[in-house]
This record gives sequence, C-alpha cells and structure tokens, in this order.
Amino acid sequence: MFGGDVHLRAYADVQRAGLAPNLGRCGLDEWTRALAGVEFDLVAVATRSEASAAKSAANYKEWTGHEPKAYHGETPWEDVLRDFPDLDVMAVATPDHLHTPVVLAALANGTHVITEKPMCLNMDEADEIISAAEAKGLIVGVDMHKRYDPDHLRVRDDVSKKIGDPVYGLAVLEEPLEVSTSTFKWVEDSDPFSYVGPHWTDLFWHYYHSKPVSLTAVGQKKRLVRDGIDAFDAVQVRVDYANGMSVHYHNNWILPADFEGPVNQGHEITGADGKV
Repeated sequence: MFGGDVHLRAYADVQRAGLAPNLGRCGLDEWTRALAGVEFDLVAVATRSEASAAKSAANYKEWTGHEPKAYHGETPWEDVLRDFPDLDVMAVATPDHLHTPVVLAALANGTHVITEKPMCLNMDEADEIISAAEAKGLIVGVDMHKRYDPDHLRVRDDVSKKIGDPVYGLAVLEEPLEVSTSTFKWVEDSDPFSYVGPHWTDLFWHYYHSKPVSLTAVGQKKRLVRDGIDAFDAVQVRVDYANGMSVHYHNNWILPADFEGPVNQGHEITGADGKV
C-alpha cells in the first residue's frame, strides 16, 4: 500500500520534475528539473514477492520512463545494499514490525533513511536506531506529513497563540475494517495506535514542543477476533505533557464499509482562552 502507492508515486514525481531545495520545490513542476541542484534516481524497488516487485518497477517505468531494478525475498534490502553500496537513501515502507531491521541495515551501510511511521514498535529498538544514526552522523526521517498541512501550520503559527495555554486535546484517526482484515496481513504484530497514532502525537509535538511526562493506554479486542484475527480493534491513549496539557488519542481500524468517508479523523484543542 505505502511502498507501491504513496512512496513510489512521490519518488516518481521527483524523478520527473527534480528536486530544488533552495527554491522549496520537490517534484512539483517541469521548471524544477532545469533549476535543480540535486539529482534524483530511484535505483531499486524491493518487495517480498517477485510479482509485486515486477509490478512496482513496471509502474515506475510507465510513470517516469525509468525502470528501477526489482528485488524480492525475505530480506531484499540486503541485496539492494550489496548491489548499491553507495546508496544515499533507503526508503522503508515495510509492515510496522519490520521497519527496524531495514533501518539498521541501511545505517550500518552508511545510508540515510526515510521510514514510514511508526519508526519502530518499542523503546529498545528506538534507542538502537537513534544510537546507530548518531554514531555515523546519518538521518532517519520518519514520514510525518500532517505537520505540513496548511491548516495545521496555521494552528501552530497563529491559532494556538490565540487560544491561550493548552488545557486538553482530543485526536481521532479511525480506519476502515478492510485495512485490518484484507489490506494488511500483519495487524496481529501491530495495533491501531502504533499504525496511525504517530501522526497526531507528532502534530501535538509540532504545535507545542512539550515532552510527555506520563502515559496510559487501553485497547479492545471484540470485532477482529470474530474473524480469527488476534489484534486490537481499537486503542485509546492518554498522554500528559510537561506544559500541563492532557491529550487523548483514539484510533481504530474497524470502521464499517458503509461509513460516510474513507477514514474518520480530526483533532481539537481546548485552551485557557479559546478552542480550535
């Protein structure tokens, strides 16, 4: 889903239109290529199955005229790093619980990383990734794109200052049932909060830069177990922050097929002098 669609299409835009960081342009129009000071070339795609790897490479060629080398297998990133030892950036869009081995392999090779959220699923892995990146002076960038939405930038730069000190907040991101029953086969190895909750935790950090001081979480297993899937239907997390703010994060992946939208998402903040 993310590798073959979101990531691949984004890199195709950059391949076609170029990257000009000094102009703040990234794959947006034909003029960027002529002015770009950064060359971009997707050299490889790697998936578990041969069919999906071939499909991704063929799609990329159709979009850009350039065909990356296709890899597949249980650990295809190892083959990519072997064949491209000078690789600049490794993009990671594996299932949640498989981010860490790819990230660490890239860092050991001296390669920067772009990874889907969550970066990993436990603190020990997070500490290992951070230590490895710092030891080699490398970047591990996590895809937290919601902070760049115009409305969210306005909350950070303008509205948050008008509503006074934050008192409490609520953030909701709920996914359709098909995500947990058919789209992904690995939901038993993750949970709804780990899967989509980082978008909102990052956003509140982006707004206030206040560190969490305590956390409580509960989850429910009622719907998916009926299909023989031992995974959480929903998770609710409360985080209390150093600035006195308390935020509740609600996530699930069991929205019914007849729900009014593809997802249900939103957030609100109550401040001492207003609300957004």
